[in-house]
Amino acid sequence: MAKEKRTKLGVWIILGLLCFSLIGFGSTSLTGRTTNVATVGDKSITIDEYNREVRTTIRMVSQNFGVALNGEQAQALGLPQNILNQLIDSRVLENEATRLGLSAGDALVTERLRIDPSFTGISGSFDRELYQDTVSQMGMSEQDFETLLRDE
Repeated sequence: MAKEKRTKLGVWIILGLLCFSLIGFGSTSLTGRTTNVATVGDKSITIDEYNREVRTTIRMVSQNFGVALNGEQAQALGLPQNILNQLIDSRVLENEATRLGLSAGDALVTERLRIDPSFTGISGSFDRELYQDTVSQMGMSEQDFETLLRDE
């Protein structure tokens, strides 16, 4: 009887240790959620950033072809992989710029915003409301967009 209890206790201990050891297996955290698609050096590519780029690119390609692309068509064209490759290339350059201590100043970012045709209003000059609306439609804040410009 005592030997049977020890055997059961041993089995429960082994099962408990096994379950405990597998809690984090294959995940980056205890929640099992991964927030990055890739990491290049110190720079990460978040899922949100990747999805935003995919949506933006699909929208632009759809406008150019005059046909709304679905996910399968975008995949057949290789758009998701191309976007990921571009983001990885961008992170490689950002890491190198950081290593060299290079940064775009506020004046350069402001000038880039002012000459971007996407933000040009009816008057032919920079339209702040159009800028805010466009950035909002991209799912970004102004600060995030300007950081993106600075990084580029």
